[in-house]
Amino acid sequence: MYERFYGFERPPFKLVADPSVLFSSRSAREALGRLEFCVKAGKGIVVMTGEVGTGKTTLVNRFLDKAGPDVRTAYIFNPTLTGLQLLRTLAVELGAQKIPRSKVDLTRVVYDVLLRNREAGRRTL
Repeated sequence: MYERFYGFERPPFKLVADPSVLFSSRSAREALGRLEFCVKAGKGIVVMTGEVGTGKTTLVNRFLDKAGPDVRTAYIFNPTLTGLQLLRTLAVELGAQKIPRSKVDLTRVVYDVLLRNREAGRRTL
């Protein structure tokens, strides 16, 4: 109803961040540029922080939309994971076939997935 009244082409509010509607502010362009630099430079881990509703998820989704087919991603958005939970989530996100229980075995699985991606010419984010 309000879409037609305001002339929207689609519903303006969704439960999932939509990268196509990222407002290209100076700070958003700078954050996107820094994210691109970190990935191209092969930085190990990139952490993005900010207040709720500032566009972090939308910005990351925009970046991932442009990342290309050679990129594999592990998108972890829960900042309260324990070390073991983080490794387990990382293994799942990277598509590991077996998810072991021990920290040592999980570390090996994640390492092996990263190594296989690199050998196949894929970047892992």
